[in-house]
Amino acid sequence: MNLTQIVISDAISMYLLLVLLLEARFEVLMDEKEGGEIRYLIYATMLSSGLDLLVSLVDGRPGRIFRLVNYYGNNLLYITPVLIIWHWLKFIRFLRRDLYETEEEAVRRIGIMSILQIPSAMMLGLALLQVFYPVLFMVDENNVYHRLPMSWYAVLNMLFYVAAGFIYFYILGKDRFRKKKVLFFLAPIIGGTFLQFLVPGISTIYSSVTVGLVCFYISCNNELMFKDWLTGLLNRTCYLSGETQGLFPKYRRIGMLMMDLDDFKGVNDRHGHAEGDRALQILAGALKKEADWRDLVFRLAGDEFLVITFSEEEGYLERFQAKVRERLANVCSGMPYQIRVTGGAAWKEEADRGMDSILKRADAAMYRVKAGKKAGEGIQAHT
Repeated sequence: MNLTQIVISDAISMYLLLVLLLEARFEVLMDEKEGGEIRYLIYATMLSSGLDLLVSLVDGRPGRIFRLVNYYGNNLLYITPVLIIWHWLKFIRFLRRDLYETEEEAVRRIGIMSILQIPSAMMLGLALLQVFYPVLFMVDENNVYHRLPMSWYAVLNMLFYVAAGFIYFYILGKDRFRKKKVLFFLAPIIGGTFLQFLVPGISTIYSSVTVGLVCFYISCNNELMFKDWLTGLLNRTCYLSGETQGLFPKYRRIGMLMMDLDDFKGVNDRHGHAEGDRALQILAGALKKEADWRDLVFRLAGDEFLVITFSEEEGYLERFQAKVRERLANVCSGMPYQIRVTGGAAWKEEADRGMDSILKRADAAMYRVKAGKKAGEGIQAHT
């Protein structure tokens, strides 16, 4: 790449990143900690793009000041990817953090993240050594930057972490709806890093990270269409989408649990709509806590909730609702009212032609429970 191309590439990257910082509300689109790590990723990428632009402008220019800027600026360019990698690891750590994981799984996840930092620590050591002895690059008497053989470790290091993130989250990950966001984020970075690795003299890593961040943000905004604003659960639009409906032919066993709050109107009338919203959020929280990687949890409308499971276990939905009730009883202790639920379950049958067939039977089972039993008593399964 010539100087003009580098300047244009870095300038566009910095502009896009600045717009993301000023306009994007990542803390609204995702967990607050995840959003914070994305912001740190943006800061680190902006710093890298700015340094890349600066050293490109002074490369080959005579003068002691230009030489110092070229040397130490390039050295910093071997350190800033460590910052990007550090926040990338923290980001996927938060992204993979599941409400349902056990303490043992959490310890194992954190241990894996710690081990993955070793190659990056080695990169930091090489960059610090470069301050005293040229191991990654050299600047000749004409103030022209030249890579040394060890400089390829920086590119390989970036490729390693991109690949590790892809394997750790996308391949091994259990969340069906988060995978797409991560793929959109990683795809341009993989392409840009490989391109810089294969073609000497070009600078594409930081611009590709910028493209990845922009793609990630667009994907997060699209995901808002599938999220219920009050509870954070998936919504009816998501249930009706091809992504959810397309799961029907892929799984032999699909179960659905329809649930709603008992006397929800009474809660609103006696305690106000704000308290009614709180009741919905408490139930949603209980459902999310009990759900695992085999489950999708929706708020379809009002106080109607749906759990879709792909579990092969017999009696799974019955045990699921029992745990939800137990959790609700603990949460509601001391509250001016109790949150009770009624549910009905149904499982996929050979005659079913789609998700709606199962949903109708689960819905009917729930209303039979409402009509024939006291509020919150048991769960009627229709198979």
